[in-house]
Amino acid sequence: MRLATFAVVLLLAGHTHAAEKDADVCADLSEKGQLLKIKGKLREARETFLECVKDKCPPLVRKDCGQFLVDLESSMPTIVVAAREPNGGDLTDVRVIVDGELLTARLEGKALPMDPGVHKFRFEAKGRVAVDQTIVVREGERNRVIGVTLASEAGPAPLPVTDSRGAPVAAWVSAGVGFLGFGTFAAFGLSARAEFNDLEKRCGSRCPERDVDRVRTRALVADVGLAVGIVGAGLATYFFIDHARKSSVQLGAGWIGVTAAF
Repeated sequence: MRLATFAVVLLLAGHTHAAEKDADVCADLSEKGQLLKIKGKLREARETFLECVKDKCPPLVRKDCGQFLVDLESSMPTIVVAAREPNGGDLTDVRVIVDGELLTARLEGKALPMDPGVHKFRFEAKGRVAVDQTIVVREGERNRVIGVTLASEAGPAPLPVTDSRGAPVAAWVSAGVGFLGFGTFAAFGLSARAEFNDLEKRCGSRCPERDVDRVRTRALVADVGLAVGIVGAGLATYFFIDHARKSSVQLGAGWIGVTAAF
């Protein structure tokens, strides 16, 4: 009988000691969580408070940690990462790395808790060019959408094709204006010259004023047409030469890109 009583006493003492140890651990967790929150490490603080609200902790500690957890949830920022292809299609198999640590390996449209502050994000997906961004996450900001476009990994750039069809529209318009200008100059110039010769034969210096004015008008239109033709031809020449120069630069860059890829 005495041995049984002694065993019960030892059992109760061990249970009490374990309970006291758990209480000390829970109290330390509560204090640690508060310090982490002050430092801005809200995600780590959240995990700590979740430990000290468990049943193994004393009711008073659980109550305090529960309140701390509620307050923390209201101030913890969350983000939603949306990754897309250049054509607008959604991507899901995307790794999101924040400050060198993996935040998530797949996008499911869920809000992800974050610590406030300046963070370096890296978005990676197989077969696509990784994207780096520096983002400021603000305390209390909820469900902020972080959008990123991930292009396919760049292959050798296709060489540009240079031909007359690639010339800019402005060159062709200027050429057309120049052609019309020269055509006007030729038509009205020849007409004015023919009428002038006819008047000179018929009436010399005593021709009616209206006939002389008609010849002058035709000559003026011919001069304007010549000016327009010269300007149009000059602009067309400039645009064609500029286009050829840019095409040559692009062609050279394309060859350089292909060489580097190999």
